[in-house]
Amino acid sequence: MAELRRQDVRPEVLEENGLRFDAGGHETAAPAAVAAVMTATAVFNFAGADLAQLPTWIFSSWPCL
Repeated sequence: MAELRRQDVRPEVLEENGLRFDAGGHETAAPAAVAAVMTATAVFNFAGADLAQLPTWIFSSWPCL
């Protein structure tokens, strides 16, 4: 809220537009699941497992990651 005041924005604007900054539920589960899959892929890569080739190709193809 202090940042909103610093920018001369009413703090009520967030509530009026349905914005919240308290992530929970699916907002946390989806990024956590992607991180878990990427971590498992890295572990398999370090172990030299052939199983990691496809997920490595998929994740290295995503420019946003």
